[in-house]
Amino acid sequence: MIEFLQENWLLVAGLGVMAVLLLKGPLTLRLGGVGSVDPAGAVRLINHDNARVVDVREDREWQQGHISGAVHAPLGQLSGRMDELEPIKESGAPVVVVCRSGTRSATAAVQLRKAGFPSVYNLSGGTMAWQQSGMPLEK
Repeated sequence: MIEFLQENWLLVAGLGVMAVLLLKGPLTLRLGGVGSVDPAGAVRLINHDNARVVDVREDREWQQGHISGAVHAPLGQLSGRMDELEPIKESGAPVVVVCRSGTRSATAAVQLRKAGFPSVYNLSGGTMAWQQSGMPLEK
C-alpha cells in the first residue's frame, strides 16, 4: 500500500484536492450557519414562514425569468446593497437565496448570515432545480 502511494503520489494528491473542492461548499454553508433547501422546501418556507427570496443572478439571467416576488441583488453588488435588504433582516423572515445552480447563492447566503440575517437558506440546484421541479418563473 505504501509503495503504491509513493509511486502514485501525484494521483493521491489530485484525489485529495478533489475531495477538498467537493466538500468545500457544503462545509462552508454549514459552518456559516446557512441551511440548504430544495425547491419544495423553499415553497414551504415562502408559503408558511413568509420567507423572502433573494436572487443573486446577473441582470440578463434575471430577465430570462425569476421566482415570483424575489428581490434582485446580483452577487457582485450584494455587499453594497445590504441597506436595501435591511427591512427583510429586521422582519426576521427567513431568506432563500437563489442563483442558477446554487453556487453563487451559497456565497451570498454566507454573506447574508455574516451581515446578521437570522435565518438564511441556499436553494440547492438554483433556478435549474426550481424549473425541473415544475415551479414557474416569471418575467
